[in-house]
Amino acid sequence: MDKIERIGLLLIFIGVCLWALLIADFGAMQILPFHLMFVLPGFVLRRYKLFKKIFNR
Repeated sequence: MDKIERIGLLLIFIGVCLWALLIADFGAMQILPFHLMFVLPGFVLRRYKLFKKIFNR
């Protein structure tokens, strides 16, 4: 696992922790944008080699 994949994993972890910590205080729809703000880029960075292969065709 290289540095970019580790950063992606960290972003996913932050998004999941944000969801877990704030779900009791707020509704799910209020937290969802902030959760996805971390999880979606983390997903892309975690699998950047796959996306790089797809876009280099």
